[in-house]
Amino acid sequence: TIIENSERLLFDLAEKGSFNSSLVKFDEAMKQTIEMASAAYKNEEGIVGVPTGLRDLDDKLGGLHQSDLIIIAGRPSMGKTSLGLAFCYNCAKAGVPTAVFSYEMGDTQLLQRLVSLESKVNNRYIMKGTIQDDEIKRIHKAIGKLEETCLFIDECKDSSLRYLLNKIRQYVITKDVKFFLVDYLQLVKGSGSSREQEVALVARELKNIAKELNITIVALSQLSRGVERREGCRPGLSDLRESGEIEQASDVVMLVYRPEYYGIMNDD
Repeated sequence: TIIENSERLLFDLAEKGSFNSSLVKFDEAMKQTIEMASAAYKNEEGIVGVPTGLRDLDDKLGGLHQSDLIIIAGRPSMGKTSLGLAFCYNCAKAGVPTAVFSYEMGDTQLLQRLVSLESKVNNRYIMKGTIQDDEIKRIHKAIGKLEETCLFIDECKDSSLRYLLNKIRQYVITKDVKFFLVDYLQLVKGSGSSREQEVALVARELKNIAKELNITIVALSQLSRGVERREGCRPGLSDLRESGEIEQASDVVMLVYRPEYYGIMNDD
């Protein structure tokens, strides 16, 4: 608690005092709004934030914006981590310092996925070692590109919410990180008398720190098993596992769905 409070105070001092930071004059806010609109106008693709790398998604969102909490939710094996890593890699390639908090996978597993993403070589073949000579060259080239990006991985030895918030502040101050991925929400331990309250607190605190530090946070989330008992297995917002607070705290919720996983080969 002492470390957390000290780091918050130090950050406030670095920002030249926190007393007036929440009060914004209308003309200042309007100036920022005009600047954002102007940036979108000048950008041929109409993107104000950091591009996700997926054109259709960028058209809808205008890129990923600072102070936003974005949730990527889905059942296991739907591709949540792969999508989140793709966002991270595209942000890092665009010159935005990026950090990944991984509660499930080690840094080696994540790096293998990133190498697969850049080299276009199937991750399964990389893990097995069943790759061709030309694929080895592509992998070496991919590693070279990855080394040039400003991308950090935290394996999260501590699963507490306090650890996560402290580390986010630390990386913003010391590494100027602007984009974070949390994999995944339900593995962060907050406080509360029930699991729903715990998850609700984690979601609220992530949104609060995104606003406080003016950063973008993408958090992965599990969906409830009820999805698989429904015809078509198509997810909805009500399927967000353990808390409706996730939906309220977030700015964007993306539901990842692969029909072919459920044997649905024809989909409108």
